[in-house]
Amino acid sequence: CCWNCGRKASETCSGCNAARYCGSFCQHKDWERHHLICSPGLQTQPKSIAAPKPPAPPERPHRPPQRPPPRRTPADTETQRAEREP
Repeated sequence: CCWNCGRKASETCSGCNAARYCGSFCQHKDWERHHLICSPGLQTQPKSIAAPKPPAPPERPHRPPQRPPPRRTPADTETQRAEREP
């Protein structure tokens, strides 16, 4: 019977060939618990299904947002105009 839900099992874990599941949904649901004991030493039957996907790689490190350019104040604008005038 399925190690996750107890229904009739038709597939077996490809890692240990011992854990039995009714389908890939139950195998994935049970992986958090099963991976702790899954090993080739548990092999008992030749049937197999694909092993669950490995955990996703960690996300890229967080980058702080870039600072926007400083705002120009009216005083800055007047100073720049004065510098350009002959």
